[in-house]
Amino acid sequence: MDIDIKVLNDAQNQLLKRREMKLHATYTGKTPAKQDIKEEACKKFNLSPATTVITNVNQLYGEKASDITVHCYESAEAMSVEPKHLKAREQKKEKTGAETKPASEQKKNEKAEEPKAEK
Repeated sequence: MDIDIKVLNDAQNQLLKRREMKLHATYTGKTPAKQDIKEEACKKFNLSPATTVITNVNQLYGEKASDITVHCYESAEAMSVEPKHLKAREQKKEKTGAETKPASEQKKNEKAEEPKAEK
């Protein structure tokens, strides 16, 4: 997949020790996953994937383009200001490497596998 990324805004936030970037990505084919966008942005702007968080991806209606908000921290300690749910999502995707099934589907599969007791 070919992703072309352009910078709309690039600001240094000294108080939070992070670089805040607004990007515009255009691509061919299907909409890329956040992980793909993160990898491409890290390569292009020489960022560390461990301290980079994609906070928002806004898909533009009817276009093969997205507006993206990225926060890149100076250190892992500085990431403590990032919302917990965003950090948890990043860690979960890095561990599994793919999406997991919703809990409701997992429960259905477990029930189907249980042998039924005869009366």
